[in-house]
Amino acid sequence: MSAAAHHRWFRNFNRRVTLSDDDRQEYIRIAPSANVTTVPNAADIDFFHPMKVDVLENSLLYFGNFEWQPQEDAVLYFCRDILPLICKRVANVKLYIVGRGPSPVVQKLQSENVIVTGFVDDIREYIARAGVVVLPLRVGAGTNTACSRRWR
Repeated sequence: MSAAAHHRWFRNFNRRVTLSDDDRQEYIRIAPSANVTTVPNAADIDFFHPMKVDVLENSLLYFGNFEWQPQEDAVLYFCRDILPLICKRVANVKLYIVGRGPSPVVQKLQSENVIVTGFVDDIREYIARAGVVVLPLRVGAGTNTACSRRWR
């Protein structure tokens, strides 16, 4: 965001809120006089708790909101550049792509090794059953709560 955009869009607000200190610092760099507070987000540990389920052998999980372009970029990058390397070394790998709004491009990733579910009502069992959760974000800002949801 440019300083001009900041002044145009946010001049009527007394305070700005970011979700990470990195975002706060970037905001202050652009608009040094801005009153900016960080309110970090996190996973709900009462909801995202360890489950006693069997892990699916050779399973990978990427979950997110695919309507956000950096999520789509990440899953396309992973499927194009990383998954083929994994498949050469590990037999019967399955990548589960789970989340709202997979575009037609993401849906076309569906294959023997890739399952695109789209939105699911409850992500917890997918997380619990995943052997590995992948988070190959390359662009974007803010915080990534997916890491804290995967703890066992």
